Amino acid sequence: MLPKQNRLLRREDFEKTFSRGIYIHIQEGVAIKFLKTDLAFSRLGFPVGKNFSKRAVDRNLAKRVLRSASYPLLNELKSGFDIIVLI
Repeated sequence: MLPKQNRLLRREDFEKTFSRGIYIHIQEGVAIKFLKTDLAFSRLGFPVGKNFSKRAVDRNLAKRVLRSASYPLLNELKSGFDIIVLI
C-alpha cells in the first residue's frame, strides 16, 4: 500500500497540479501531469473518472490497484514532485 505521505489527497493540490503542471501523454488512455514542489518526498494521485466506469466500486478498485502497483516504484521517483496519473 502507498504510504499516506506519498498520496496526493487534497483537492487544492490536485487543482494546482492540473493547472500548473506539465502534461505528458504516455499511451492510449494514459497520461501524467506533474509539478515540482518543495517537499522532501513525491506524492502520487490517481483520479479515475466516470468515463472509466459508472460504478464507484469499479473506480475505487482501479485506484487501489494503481496505488499498490506504484508502491515498488517509490524508491525510483525523484523527490519533490506531485504526480497525477490520468486514466
